[in-house]
Amino acid sequence: MPEVLITLAILAIICSFALFSGQQSVNNNYLTTSTEQLAADIRNLQFQALENNTTQTCQLKLAETYYQLLTNNVVIKTQPLPQTLKLSNNNGTLPLTLSFDAKNLTNNTPYIITITDNTSNKSQHIILAKTTHRIRISNESNPTYKSEEN
Repeated sequence: MPEVLITLAILAIICSFALFSGQQSVNNNYLTTSTEQLAADIRNLQFQALENNTTQTCQLKLAETYYQLLTNNVVIKTQPLPQTLKLSNNNGTLPLTLSFDAKNLTNNTPYIITITDNTSNKSQHIILAKTTHRIRISNESNPTYKSEEN
């Protein structure tokens, strides 16, 4: 009988490690998927602004736990983030509204948008270049603009 209890105790310990590892994988997946989705939504807004050759009609409003896509100040999508994730940006203020100016690219402002997993403190960054607003995703701990992005 003691052998069965010891075996069960060992199995319980192994299962607890597996559950912890599984939850970390889920949280990492949330972080990656949410970052890629936000980057895709930003690209979509840029495309709309370029396609319509408009100024400041396509906007992205960032809050800490969600973001909204707007066209002509009308919300077309509200995307909540999983509870473990939080949005921030390099100028430290939220909510933040990004606008894309297709007519005068020098009006575009560079941003680094960060999505952080509160449970593991892992972050991914969406970097928007100044003039072109080229988008790239970075896993660096201290992301910076590349020379062509300034």
